[in-house]
Amino acid sequence: MNLNFVKRDDNSSVYNAVSDYLQKLGSKCLPPDSTRFNLMLGDRNRLPWSRLSNSTSTTARGGKLVNYYRGNGCLTRKTALDETLKQHSKVQDEWWPKTFVICPETLVNCLGQTVHKLDDSDKLRDFITDHTHTASKNSQCTTSADDKVWWIVKPTAGGKGEGILISRDFDGIKGFVNGTETKHVVQRYIHPPMLLPPGGRKFDLRCWALLDHNYQSYIYRHGVIRTSSEKYNLDNLTETAAHITNHALQIKQSEHFGRYEPGNEIFYPEFKSILEENFKISLENNILPQVERIVKECFSCVETHLTTRELDYDSFQLFGFDFMLDWTGKVWLIEINGAPAVSDDLLEQLVYSLVHRAIIPYFSTCTNHNSSSNSDNHFSQNFVEISPRRIL
Repeated sequence: MNLNFVKRDDNSSVYNAVSDYLQKLGSKCLPPDSTRFNLMLGDRNRLPWSRLSNSTSTTARGGKLVNYYRGNGCLTRKTALDETLKQHSKVQDEWWPKTFVICPETLVNCLGQTVHKLDDSDKLRDFITDHTHTASKNSQCTTSADDKVWWIVKPTAGGKGEGILISRDFDGIKGFVNGTETKHVVQRYIHPPMLLPPGGRKFDLRCWALLDHNYQSYIYRHGVIRTSSEKYNLDNLTETAAHITNHALQIKQSEHFGRYEPGNEIFYPEFKSILEENFKISLENNILPQVERIVKECFSCVETHLTTRELDYDSFQLFGFDFMLDWTGKVWLIEINGAPAVSDDLLEQLVYSLVHRAIIPYFSTCTNHNSSSNSDNHFSQNFVEISPRRIL
């Protein structure tokens, strides 16, 4: 495949691997500032959108492709995701934990000026009170033996498990947020969660979803379960590694990283056995259908916002969806990542599949040339098509 492409993000393991694979296929990586290219592998936070409209394609029919959708923050920033779901989804209450967005009372803007924000503390107090004393109908609090409701407080653009508080105390939550300079989500903590043997440890499930240039959505066949190194314990909220499964935090906070699973990771075949043996739950029949339903509902909510119709370029994007399971096997969306990392064990095959699903078909269409082979089809089938239509 003879493409000219530019790569403007050297920190992405995914797109470094995409670049290497494209060059193996015969494509040429041009200098980052080149204006004659077919494909841009850009940095999500510094994409030159105006250049995409003014640049020159080298394909016969003028196709230009970029690896992000403009405006994807409506899904990938925590506060924006909450607003998006509340405005556009009729079913988000079924799988999105109760959430309140709050600003610190005083913010400093990009010019160094102090900005006084509306104090939403009374609304937050009412929100916490209402949900603390009301039994949940959707298993966010599911045991009569433990009627406590906990809240997890996260910055809108935080990462690596940093800047997070778990608390039941309104004053503590308010003071925590006011000690920062960014918006936060105050979200009902999924308790009790499904816990892994041995030791009763938390985990989350990461799956990768793809939007191609036609806004067709796909889910990657293989996912990863990211595990905690420490026993789940709500009596000790300062032991962050018992509650947050992020790898960077686990490595930093726990001396037991890798003790139970190599790299604190479990893959679908082993997870399937764990679910069946310990919980009598099927991964294929119970868990993954819930995951697919949530993914396509999220994408359908923002189709008109992310569309590239009427623009001089097309987009595709890989997303990382993070989920938790409560003790009944119900799946809850935690967050969506717009530039997700991929487990080392899955990276190579995912990259091959991404190229053969999202990049090669686009330029084959632009050039009226079918470059797929049996091997290519095998790779592309790792991304399984799902309907983008909204579930009502």
